[in-house]
Amino acid sequence: MKANELTPEYIADYLKIDDPEESDFKDIEIFHSAAIGYIKNQTGIDDQKINSSDDLTVAILVLVEDMYDNRRMYVDNQNMNRVVENIIYQYSQNLI
Repeated sequence: MKANELTPEYIADYLKIDDPEESDFKDIEIFHSAAIGYIKNQTGIDDQKINSSDDLTVAILVLVEDMYDNRRMYVDNQNMNRVVENIIYQYSQNLI
């Protein structure tokens, strides 16, 4: 399966969400988009490359699962979700 073949319904099934509601699908769409953006920013590859690699589909699903499972994350100075930390780090401008 390619990344562009992932549907919100497929991802909801992957996440084992019983009877997903509209809000679940909205979250899934946001997390799916964020996962693809994260992969693009980390690797520098484009949509064509992402959509041609089955292993990146797995990475997308794992990232979406992590984001879904940790969507109500509590942040303190010592413990931050690694995916969130890396996404935020990509946009950091105060690295000095």
